[in-house]
Amino acid sequence: MSWETTNREKSACGCDLGYVLRETRSDDWNRTEENATLHCIECQTNFVAYSYDVHRSGMTESIQRWVRKDDYEVFERTKREGDTIEQKARTQLTEYLRTQYLDRWMSIFEEVPRNKKAVWTKLKQINMINISYSNYCKRTSDLEEDIVSYVSTYYVQPLFKVLIISSEPMIESINALPNEARQRHNEARVAMMKRSFS
Repeated sequence: MSWETTNREKSACGCDLGYVLRETRSDDWNRTEENATLHCIECQTNFVAYSYDVHRSGMTESIQRWVRKDDYEVFERTKREGDTIEQKARTQLTEYLRTQYLDRWMSIFEEVPRNKKAVWTKLKQINMINISYSNYCKRTSDLEEDIVSYVSTYYVQPLFKVLIISSEPMIESINALPNEARQRHNEARVAMMKRSFS
């Protein structure tokens, strides 16, 4: 099961003073891999390799491009900022939901005995979970904590269906910040890709 080079291709680099060498290799199992190396001192100073996956015809393919270092730094910074904003928004949203709706949610479980079978049955009945009873037992150690956990960011839509809440302006304003951060990150990626080469 040896790998052999099936294709070698040279293409221009970003400054046209050097080149990118792409080698495709395959093995007896019909697996292929592509390796790209940058042969340009100028571009090696100003560019970094950036890889991402695309899905085509049910297959995942990794693509590599050379992007400007300063563009990549902006791209990474906006990602970190977006992740931080998103985490803060999740925390803020969960706190808000528990302040506003936890009592209503807990009232649904007033008559439910505090054993796993009864809680799982109630959660299943109101369409909050779709896991089996055995999986529920494996993942649940504290029943009260588990019941409260459904009043959180991750369950907003099913929670609102159960509590019959159509819209909540505060939630929309909390979600606006992560959406804006994602937009900035996407814009940084578009700008980075425009000045890249493969």
